[in-house]
Amino acid sequence: PANDATMRGLFQALGTQPLRRLNLGYNALGPTGACALVGVAPNWVSSLEHLSLEMNGLGDSGCREVAGALARGLLPALRVLELGWNELSATCAPALAALLGRGGSADAGDEETSELSGSAPQLQLQRLGLGGNRLGSEGATALALAALADPGRTLELDLSMNHVDSQPLERLTTWAEACPEGAEVMVTINLEWNVIDDAKVVQRLAQAMGSRHLDNAGLAGKPVLNLANNELADLEPSALSIDSRGLISC
Repeated sequence: PANDATMRGLFQALGTQPLRRLNLGYNALGPTGACALVGVAPNWVSSLEHLSLEMNGLGDSGCREVAGALARGLLPALRVLELGWNELSATCAPALAALLGRGGSADAGDEETSELSGSAPQLQLQRLGLGGNRLGSEGATALALAALADPGRTLELDLSMNHVDSQPLERLTTWAEACPEGAEVMVTINLEWNVIDDAKVVQRLAQAMGSRHLDNAGLAGKPVLNLANNELADLEPSALSIDSRGLISC
């Protein structure tokens, strides 16, 4: 981890500037750095829109430090948060789900999620990047359901390379079946490069989404769910696109 005094000196200097974008990727900040960053972040309360903390070894504790502060209203102008490649597990999923609104399903969001959300103004993230972590199926399920709790808002959720299997897709099928017919969906979820291998589960999800005639016109042709580079060699991409009415790609 970076030297504590060095980090605090850097952050104090940055805190004198009205930053809109802050990229601290690849700096080995660790949990200590996360704490120091949270301490200076009030300086950017009305300005910071993009925060990149990729590849910093934050771990679950550092992630919870950052997510908890954001959920309490620390940076209400923030629109993009990049936390890829930080050794995050499902343990921090409730804290991350709290940033997306309703915290996912009842069993995915626990008391911690409710406490983190509190009464602070809702953060309006438009992108949450979590690629290259180890959130697994449990964490991915909580985050995907939290993202889709308000499907009409603009949000990109990156869960690529997170050791996710087919389990979240079963929960998404239930979500799709309960959607009002023709509902607008402006959320995109990237599940590329995971270990999804159950073609039947994918097909059921495609049929459920297609049958509800969900509207992704606002995404300019982008699918709601990207399953490329999983273990789905038996699926024909064009057939899947037809079944899902363009909502799923593989």
